Amino acid sequence: MPTLRSGLAPCAVLAAAVLAAAPALAGQVTVNNGTQTVLYRLFTSESSDEMWGPDRLGEKVVQPGGSVVLTIPDNMDCAWDFLLVYADGVEDQMTLNTCMTDTLNLTE
Repeated sequence: MPTLRSGLAPCAVLAAAVLAAAPALAGQVTVNNGTQTVLYRLFTSESSDEMWGPDRLGEKVVQPGGSVVLTIPDNMDCAWDFLLVYADGVEDQMTLNTCMTDTLNLTE
């Protein structure tokens, strides 16, 4: 089980993301880093997939206050898992319904 960033309740983050955004534009998710820590790696997969895909950030990072737009394959699966790895080694894992929202807001 990954260590969760202190004070972060994954369900609250997911609920905030769902409530804060309009319906998703097919194929794109914006990840906003509202934490005080650099987002170092970001992996995604369909929730039905048992394996993570490649690091979606590549050689880039997302600074505190920054964001990144990801292209998600346009298919029938709305549930996507996200594995977020911060520069301090802390990991967060959450699921996002990409049919309901196109924004994932990360907070402390």
